[in-house]
Amino acid sequence: MKEVLQMFDESFATMAASLKDEKYSNCMRLSTDMITLSVLSDYKDGIMIGEVLEAVFDQIGLHTLEDFEVTTEERISIKDRLAEYIMLLSQSYRNGNSNEIYDALREIRSAATSFQYKCLWTAKLKESESRPYMIGRGRP
Repeated sequence: MKEVLQMFDESFATMAASLKDEKYSNCMRLSTDMITLSVLSDYKDGIMIGEVLEAVFDQIGLHTLEDFEVTTEERISIKDRLAEYIMLLSQSYRNGNSNEIYDALREIRSAATSFQYKCLWTAKLKESESRPYMIGRGRP
């Protein structure tokens, strides 16, 4: 179990560093690795942490930022907020406090969902021939 805990510590630090460069795919890959290792180790808290993070990085990095025209200020704001919450999650994880872990995951998920909805309703959709329409946005 010690290796799992050490891997989580390293993953949180790498995620925070990756967010500075907006490398959401790196964060998602690390989240998937966290899930895999947690499943193999029967570490239920790790599965939950990995699942929440994987969904956040998938939705923000691979969908929202790719699909919508987002200002530089908005990009900086979301990556800084997520990096801040990842460090909070890392500290809570090291403390072993389940309530703090839950609070950090809630903040990460809430920030990501709020950003996603803001983009959905206010940002301009990027032009793409491979995506003729999106649900909720109608046909071009």
